[in-house]
Amino acid sequence: MAAYENVKEYVEMAEKTLPAEGAKEKDVVRSAKERYSITYEKIWPEMEKLVKKDLELEELRKLLEQALSGSEGEKGDKKEGRDAPQGQKEDGETRPDPAKLRELLKQLPEELKKELEKMRPSQTGEEQPEKEKTRPDARNGQDVINEDKTEEEEENMEGKESGESAKGKKEKTVISGQEGGEKQEGNPLPLDQISDELKKELRKVFDGLSEEEKEFLQHMARKTLEYIEDEIVREFSGKLAEDEPETHVVFEARQKKEEKMKKLEEAEERLKREKVLVKHELEEIEKKQAKISENKNGYMRAYEEVRVLDDALYRRLDEIFTPNIKRNIKMKSAGLKPNLLKVFKWEAGIMAGAKALDSKIFESYSRHEKKDYVFFILNDMSNSMGNGGKIENDFKAKILLSEVLNRLGVKFAVAGFNDDFFQFKNSGEDLNDKIREKMNGMKMVEGYTDTGRALVTASRDLEKEFAKEKFLLVLTDGMPMTLEKDAPSETHRAVADILKKTSQKLIGIGLGPKTEFVREYFPASIVEEDVRNLPETLSALLEDMILNPEKYAYKNDR
Repeated sequence: MAAYENVKEYVEMAEKTLPAEGAKEKDVVRSAKERYSITYEKIWPEMEKLVKKDLELEELRKLLEQALSGSEGEKGDKKEGRDAPQGQKEDGETRPDPAKLRELLKQLPEELKKELEKMRPSQTGEEQPEKEKTRPDARNGQDVINEDKTEEEEENMEGKESGESAKGKKEKTVISGQEGGEKQEGNPLPLDQISDELKKELRKVFDGLSEEEKEFLQHMARKTLEYIEDEIVREFSGKLAEDEPETHVVFEARQKKEEKMKKLEEAEERLKREKVLVKHELEEIEKKQAKISENKNGYMRAYEEVRVLDDALYRRLDEIFTPNIKRNIKMKSAGLKPNLLKVFKWEAGIMAGAKALDSKIFESYSRHEKKDYVFFILNDMSNSMGNGGKIENDFKAKILLSEVLNRLGVKFAVAGFNDDFFQFKNSGEDLNDKIREKMNGMKMVEGYTDTGRALVTASRDLEKEFAKEKFLLVLTDGMPMTLEKDAPSETHRAVADILKKTSQKLIGIGLGPKTEFVREYFPASIVEEDVRNLPETLSALLEDMILNPEKYAYKNDR
């Protein structure tokens, strides 16, 4: 009653917010929000206190019931599970030990033990208050209202529930250990009538239990209160609604079903996402494989177009690197190995009376100088290279040079540049399929033409090589240009440093129309305006560099 007095004002306030019949939707929504606010902020806190108090009291009731549950005559009921509230799982549960609880209760002060004995209806046979009679059985959750039962039915029911106790078997009381009357089941312990001091001591006993034991009693208490709530809802809802009200048991069953359905839906959704992810990953793998195949095929297609040039250039250069020994034979007038053909001619001349005879009848071999070269091919990959088919023909030319040098066993490196520097092949690497695939990246053009920086990087790497002749070829179609610095001046400085400080032979190659500017930067340079001729042009240049390397050496008088 005190709790109601605390919230009476707010209950009346909430009732006044009910909208009038025929009110507009916005007024209905506004009043509903107002009622919710009053209920949540003003009324519910008091109700929550009552719920908490009932739950704490019911926990103590279950504590005492467990103390009773270990006596003779109840063991059969426990085995059948009738001492567990509705919904209680008994497998793997941790019940408090009744004997342990009785020992703890025996330690209460004497006056509290007496108070506890007096409130036991099963021992005294006292009539219980009406509100206690309507409470469900503490262990089986069944309603114990007996108003509609006849005396005979009550006696029969009493006999069934008491078991051996109905036959006159005596048992000791829970607290004192003395023999008492026959044990009666069904009526709840009236803890709401005991003193606060006893409640406090029982709470101490409860708090001293293990977490598992407390959890067991708390669960039983919640189930009992839920049952009471269901009965109240069922009684009053039946008068106001046609539908059967949802009990806690039904609610939990529905909730479990919904959770199961939700998990199934989540599993199905997860499976769908995984399928989409797997499909996407497979598509990505296929794209990568297709790209690899395309890149590989792109290189091979370009090579097929210059294969004839490759074979012809290789044969010519192969004769330079491995010359025919006959071309190195010279005749002398003295030596160790006579040339038989020359000897026969010399003898025939003497016999014929010839006055002038060629006395050079002995063979002399001149050892061919070993060719020791390394090439660095530096290629423009700026955005302008994508115009007019320049990059495609340039790509073919680089493939031609790379394949020929690789067949000859000559060391070479390949790199590209725009705003950045890209190394496709180092001089120490073999030209394998992986390198060929990597070289397909030379067809990707973008950015500006930072020639100066690229020259510095390439020259530094080339200088590390041990070779008699070092060639640095720069292929470009545009003037040096960047946004951050004076690219032309930087390129002039880089060229000057390479020519004056190293023995490297630097050759600039202009690709396409209007590329005569290369002559301004590179003392040794050529221009190929028709990029379709670039493979042939570079083929001839390579041959000339190998045969006449001194032609490309820097001279101060230039």
